[in-house]
Amino acid sequence: MEDEEDHRLILERMLAESGMEYRLHQCEDVDAMHAALKEQVFDICLLDFSVGLVTAKELLPQLSDFPVIVVTVHEDDQLDSELMRLGAADFVAKSELSPSLLKRVIRHAVERQAILNQLKDESEHDALTGVFNRRYGMRALRKLSADYRRYGYPYTLCLLDMDNLKAINDQFGHLAGDAAIRMLASAMAALVREGDSVVRLGGDEFLVLLPHSSVSDAEAMLQRLAQQLAEQPLQWQDQAVGVSASAGLVAGAGGKPEAELEQADKAMYARKRKGRG
Repeated sequence: MEDEEDHRLILERMLAESGMEYRLHQCEDVDAMHAALKEQVFDICLLDFSVGLVTAKELLPQLSDFPVIVVTVHEDDQLDSELMRLGAADFVAKSELSPSLLKRVIRHAVERQAILNQLKDESEHDALTGVFNRRYGMRALRKLSADYRRYGYPYTLCLLDMDNLKAINDQFGHLAGDAAIRMLASAMAALVREGDSVVRLGGDEFLVLLPHSSVSDAEAMLQRLAQQLAEQPLQWQDQAVGVSASAGLVAGAGGKPEAELEQADKAMYARKRKGRG
């Protein structure tokens, strides 16, 4: 994003001379930037330090979904460090720009972002099932709780575990048990809405977070899950292995995540005792 036409033309020429393959979208001001962000997905941003009356310091927090390289006339190590702390992937003085340097910093920023994305994905997802892990789930639950307290947004917790994992492990072995856990996770992930979160807390225990929903919405999801598990059992060593699960539901009320999980846990075991699943 560059608001001075001569500088935009220089950057465009250097990109062309760098030999990289790219599609360029130019924004002359902050309004154009916001409009572009709503309409397109970008791999990287070349950001002038000053765009009108707005500086990169103010814009960087709004550009956290992709790497940002700040291009500026300033040559200041202190400013460089400050911009990096605010999230810039790199900082390049306009006086030093060349096609080869531009190519190098862009390639480095894109590769670094790919590594960061992979690390973030691995830190938030469960290795066995591919759904979110406990760390992510607790953070998401804290956000739902905070949004409820601040805005009154409703949410529902669904705590669920398998009824017959021990029996499957005993009869078919732990590999079959792992396959049953994966199947249950996949079934839930396929049934929830975009924006819902399926979380493996550990073992065969899962948490489903349903923002902007009621307990009756969660009940309907559980009925669909039970039907799918009944109609599509686990296929293991030429045998159909039934998988079932019990769940506890709690309407979120902005409380402490641990307390709401405990409520859901009690509700789940009450269902198990009644045999409702």
